Amino acid sequence: MQRVLAVVAVVLLSGAALADTFEGVEYAPTLQVGGRTLRLVGVGMREVTVFHVDVYLLGAYVEHRTCDPSRLVESDEAKVLRLHFVRDVGADKMRENMEKSFRKRTPPDAPDDLKKRIRDFVGLFGVEAKEGMDVEVRYLPGQGTTVLVEGRQRGATVPGHDFIRVLWDIYFNPDTCCPSLRRGVLKTCRERQ
Repeated sequence: MQRVLAVVAVVLLSGAALADTFEGVEYAPTLQVGGRTLRLVGVGMREVTVFHVDVYLLGAYVEHRTCDPSRLVESDEAKVLRLHFVRDVGADKMRENMEKSFRKRTPPDAPDDLKKRIRDFVGLFGVEAKEGMDVEVRYLPGQGTTVLVEGRQRGATVPGHDFIRVLWDIYFNPDTCCPSLRRGVLKTCRERQ
């Protein structure tokens, strides 16, 4: 009996050690989405201004874990960006920053349909983000991208792999909006290998 308890304790402790805790927020090593198992790539902090003001934590999950940013962007597989806000952010400020990031990363020859889907997605963030709020952006191939705020879907699903590719490019392109976030995700990715 003691041997069984010891084995159970080792399994539980080793599983707990795999979870990343960043700034007091735990990111599970795996998520189940649409019947698929996604693995944590890494976790980073979104900072703004020259004073490095913390805004939100972001955990990135994919089906086929990799630390290669271009593969993270290009792969057409289930993906999740899990954001945990560490401060309040007004709806206007959030939309303004998102519009700026999408403008920078959207291909110049993007079709009008993609531009409309981007506007629809940005429109889903017409509410103030409160400190402690969790937001998940989930993508499933063939279905599209959904936004969940505190576990409840907000708005309609945004279709298309071309859309999610632009969104992940915002975060993982070398010319990212969020260098500290990208560095954090890739650093924790390498540490988990």
